[in-house]
Amino acid sequence: MKKQVLSTLLAVTLAASMTVFVSCDLNKDEQAKALIGTWVGEGEELTFSDGSFEMREEGTPQIKGTYTVSGNTLTMTATHMWGSLFEDFGLETKWYSKAEIKTIIKQALEFTGQQWTADVDKAFEEEFTQKCTFAVNGNTLTITQEGSSSGSTYTRK
Repeated sequence: MKKQVLSTLLAVTLAASMTVFVSCDLNKDEQAKALIGTWVGEGEELTFSDGSFEMREEGTPQIKGTYTVSGNTLTMTATHMWGSLFEDFGLETKWYSKAEIKTIIKQALEFTGQQWTADVDKAFEEEFTQKCTFAVNGNTLTITQEGSSSGSTYTRK
């Protein structure tokens, strides 16, 4: 049970972080404007709207939050996660805030006899804020995970 809970938490954390790594040759204002809209790729849908983003998978909400663009860097900060990401915990299908998710994970760790340590807290905080690079070419957005040589491609909806 302990390994299953931790595996589920790790999977959710990794899933959240994989979708938010995004590289670009436009000036700062053009870069920010180029992201605005909805992008579709391989079952995922990313929507950027004036500083807010939302990610859906197969039509189901997953993560929403805020973003900023500086140069070719996109910083995305998740503020909410959809309850189905934590279905093993019996959560309702609604948005849960970062604070609520933190409480749920803490309770799960305590249930399995583990403690919320400073290292766990640091990892949790790091997963909610991701810095990325992005490339927009016409109606194509290429998202490359940091440290990866290949990326995911999205088409403007």
